[in-house]
Amino acid sequence: MKTLLQCLPRYEQHFTTYKNSLLCRYFGAYEVQLGRRKVQLVVMNNAFPCTLQPDVVYDLKGTTEDRWVSPRQGVVLKDLNFADKIIGIPDLKQKAALLHAVKRDSQFLRGLRVMDYSVCLGVHYCDGNSYPDVDCITVDAGISSGLAVLKGYEPKYQCTLVRTDAAQKVIYFIGIIDILQQFTMRKAIAHTIKSFSLGWLHEIDTAPPAYYARRFKTSFGGKVQSFREPEDRVARFARRLSLGIESGTIPCPTFINPSHPSTADVTNVTLDEAVDFAVRCGGHLTVARSGFLRSRMEEVEAFLDTRQTSRLKRCLVVQSNFVNECS
Repeated sequence: MKTLLQCLPRYEQHFTTYKNSLLCRYFGAYEVQLGRRKVQLVVMNNAFPCTLQPDVVYDLKGTTEDRWVSPRQGVVLKDLNFADKIIGIPDLKQKAALLHAVKRDSQFLRGLRVMDYSVCLGVHYCDGNSYPDVDCITVDAGISSGLAVLKGYEPKYQCTLVRTDAAQKVIYFIGIIDILQQFTMRKAIAHTIKSFSLGWLHEIDTAPPAYYARRFKTSFGGKVQSFREPEDRVARFARRLSLGIESGTIPCPTFINPSHPSTADVTNVTLDEAVDFAVRCGGHLTVARSGFLRSRMEEVEAFLDTRQTSRLKRCLVVQSNFVNECS
C-alpha cells in the first residue's frame, strides 16, 4: 500500500502517456479494521478481461529459481514449464507494439525501484482451430490494455513459428502483475546470499531493479515470435555457416577424414565448397569453435535423413577422396 501511494502520481502519468500499458490497473485501495487487525486491500482490473477464459495460465518472470511446478488442472505454471513454448503473434504491428509496451513498462518499474513483477500469460486454445467471435475477445477501453487480448498461434511440434508448419490457433491474455514490491534492504541481503549459492545455478528472482528489468524485457522478447518463412535444409545450413563465419565463432569450415579423425588430415574450404559437398554427399562438416568452456571441434550434420543410410556409407569414401584432392 505504501509503495502504491508513493508512486501514484507517476503511475497515473504513465497511463496517461501510454494508454496501452500492460501494467495492472489499480482502481482503489482500502484499509479494513477486523477486530484488532487492519487488513489492506487493493482493487485491480481482471487479467482475463473478457468472457473467454484461458485453458492454462503462466506466471513468467524470466528467472529459473523455483520456476517449475507439476502441471495439473487449475495450477498456475511458471517459466520452466514454458521453456519449450513461444508466444506466436502473426501481426507484425501487434508484435512490435507488445514488445514496445513491455520495454516502456519495465523501464517505468525500474525507475520506481520495483522488482519481482511478472507477466501473467493466459492461453485459450480455440475449438476447431478457428478464432471465436469478436464480441468474446473485446475488452473495454480504459479498463484493460488494447494489447491485453491478442490472437496468436502456438506451434505443435517445435519452438518456432513457421508458416507452413502445423500450429494451434490460440487467444493470449497478457498483463504485468505484482508491481508493488520495491528493492528493500531485506531484498538486497537476500540477493547477496542467493548470488553466492543458488546464483551459481539459476537466474535468481531477488535481483536489483535495473538488472531485473533488463532480464525481464529480454526474456519476454525472446519468447514473442511472428511467422518465419520456411527454409529448406540447404538454406538453413548455409545461413548458419555464414553467420558463424561473420561473427568469428567459426573461423573457417573444414572437412576431416572420418577414417582418421585424429590425424592432421584437415582441409580448409570455402563456404560454397562446404555447402556444395554437404548437399551432394551428405558429408560431415567439422567446424572450429572458439569461446570459454567450449569444445574446440564440433561436428555438424548436414543431412539428418536416416533413410539415406546406404548413400551416407558411400559418402564416407567420397569425403575421404575430397580431402585428398584438396590437400
